Amino acid sequence: MKSILNILALTLALFVTSFGYSQQNIYVGHYTINPYLLNPSLAGENQSKLFLNYRKQWAGFLGSPESQNITYDSPFKKNKIAFGFRFTNDITNVVGYSAGFFTFKYKVNLSKKQNFNFGVSAGAVQNRIDFNKVIADSPYESTLFNSNQNSGGFDMNFGFAYKLGIFTLGGVGYNLLENKVQYSNNYNAQDLTFSYIRHFNLHAQLDFNLNQKGFIMTPLFLVRSTQGMEPQYDGNLLFDFNSNFLLNLNYRHEIGYGLTLGTVIENRFTVAYSYEMSSNNLQNESSGSHEFSLIYKFSNGSNGAGSADL
Repeated sequence: MKSILNILALTLALFVTSFGYSQQNIYVGHYTINPYLLNPSLAGENQSKLFLNYRKQWAGFLGSPESQNITYDSPFKKNKIAFGFRFTNDITNVVGYSAGFFTFKYKVNLSKKQNFNFGVSAGAVQNRIDFNKVIADSPYESTLFNSNQNSGGFDMNFGFAYKLGIFTLGGVGYNLLENKVQYSNNYNAQDLTFSYIRHFNLHAQLDFNLNQKGFIMTPLFLVRSTQGMEPQYDGNLLFDFNSNFLLNLNYRHEIGYGLTLGTVIENRFTVAYSYEMSSNNLQNESSGSHEFSLIYKFSNGSNGAGSADL
């Protein structure tokens, strides 16, 4: 019994850390190469693309978060509107989360160098507890937790982005419907219920064209906030070398440091890998976090690999 209690305690700690620092939302570090992940109002910027992503957080740590993401977004009517779809799956020990969202984005051109975008994402979410993943010392202990449960609902996100020349400022609101998750308790009449709360992100970036060959440097700053928690922020410095190679240096406040390397193959495929090192006590318990992404671009558009496409 003690082993199961330890597992559940560890799961709760991982769930709070993973979902708490990212305000209940799955963290994907490759928003620097896929703006649609950063903000629904940045869907379909300049080209249609398919994005496949896998992230393993705190590798070597039992029950550590593991997530997969698939997105597709495409512009229409000379980039004035765009549609997108995102599917996310995440597992943290015995706790699982899946979601699918459809996105509509509209762009208003204020001048040749100035525009305003807004985007709405709506879809379904599912939360689950899978006690089959519990590893017990005694086979009799596992029978205490033999009821896997699922709880689903609907949710919506909204984002905007304002661009003036090389400057972009955007904001996103998540969990706007404040979906409630409820699980039944097999041992008493009291159910377990928790609610998603609204979260708000703010991001800003500058795209500096350092030479005529397309060498672009992009500082990108992201702040995450929600009620009852201290704001968390990311700092990124992204280099796009002539639309052929990218490098990103990342810092997550009180979380760790990261390095992303990517390359573009035949102006269609972008392959990227990130390694992150914890700056807290977890650095002694794991071998870091790993993230892999593959992007396929369907249209010619802008072939740059980085967020300079914004």
